[in-house]
Amino acid sequence: MSAVLALSRMRFGGYARSQRALAPVLATLAVLAIVHGGGPASPEDAYGFSALALFGVLGWQAKLSVDTEPDAQRQLSYLAVGSARRDVVSGVLAAGATAIPTVLVAVAAPWVAGAIETPESSGALAGAVLFGLWLHLLAAIAAVAVGVCASRPVTRARGWGVAVLVGASVLVLVLGLAEAGPVQWLVPQLIGGMRAARDGDLTAGIVITLHALIWSTIVFGGYVILRSRRR
Repeated sequence: MSAVLALSRMRFGGYARSQRALAPVLATLAVLAIVHGGGPASPEDAYGFSALALFGVLGWQAKLSVDTEPDAQRQLSYLAVGSARRDVVSGVLAAGATAIPTVLVAVAAPWVAGAIETPESSGALAGAVLFGLWLHLLAAIAAVAVGVCASRPVTRARGWGVAVLVGASVLVLVLGLAEAGPVQWLVPQLIGGMRAARDGDLTAGIVITLHALIWSTIVFGGYVILRSRRR
């Protein structure tokens, strides 16, 4: 396990120090400025639209973190940890680490910008922050799963990788709408999470959480299978 964590730190460090990390950072700031630039909104609306808008950026970061490592170095990393499973887990952990700063900034941004309605009590304030953290974490887990599947070791070609990432982001937006009917459950329900919080529907929130985790697990499973076949 120590070798896996060490390789994850190395991969994340390589991504963070590269110029590739700059574009998603600027995109995050631009997205948050647009989302929160319309004046104060309820926590449900502010965080709901933020999580939805950042889905593509979170996936992009995960993809770039995997793409940063040259092919020859990736083969050496595989030999260093001794198994394909450890190599894949290390890459997923590094990709997931790229989402942490983005999620924290997204949760804090509306308060800093004064773009969120002040709750009436400290309990309501804590609930609003926890809701924002919950919804952004769901978006991050699903987006990282999509991002690693769109990475170069899987898609081989940049064009295919972009198509996978953009296509998934569009589907999350389009199929997440209530009007999509049963097919909306083909993607994580970020918009549904916003509605559940607005209605105070705890059961719906639990269902949405479980669905997003199962969906992400399936996508991560697909990534593991594809990576094992495309070493």
